Amino acid sequence: MNSILQYSVSDIMTKSPITVAPGTLLSVLIEEFDRTDFNGYPVLDNGRLLGIVTQYDVLKAFIFHPNEIIPQYARIMQKTVGEIFSTNAQQVVSTTPVTEAIQMLVDSRHHGLLVTDERGKLVGIVTRYDIARCLRAAFK
Repeated sequence: MNSILQYSVSDIMTKSPITVAPGTLLSVLIEEFDRTDFNGYPVLDNGRLLGIVTQYDVLKAFIFHPNEIIPQYARIMQKTVGEIFSTNAQQVVSTTPVTEAIQMLVDSRHHGLLVTDERGKLVGIVTRYDIARCLRAAFK
């Protein structure tokens, strides 16, 4: 049995995650969600981390408004990631202990954390699935 205390986020994260640009259309993003079954993608603009776009952000784009009986599906699908993504994505540095990442995920109820290096460059993403896999390995 390995101690969970010995792991850092860099040990369990997905390195070089799939990212999307702010100009990506929702129609393309939804196809990507279907293809990968991921919950979210980091949003990068010329290598600069802007935030994250999640399936929840897509759902919010389809909220009914009092002045519309039915959302205009075609118009919504032409929106861009830049119009709907979240800028408040939780981030950790790659040296963060897994125990701290667990606490952050529990407290925030987010599905994952963006992982950066000391300069703020995106280097990975750690998800609930990654944490669960680490816990299974640590307690074998």
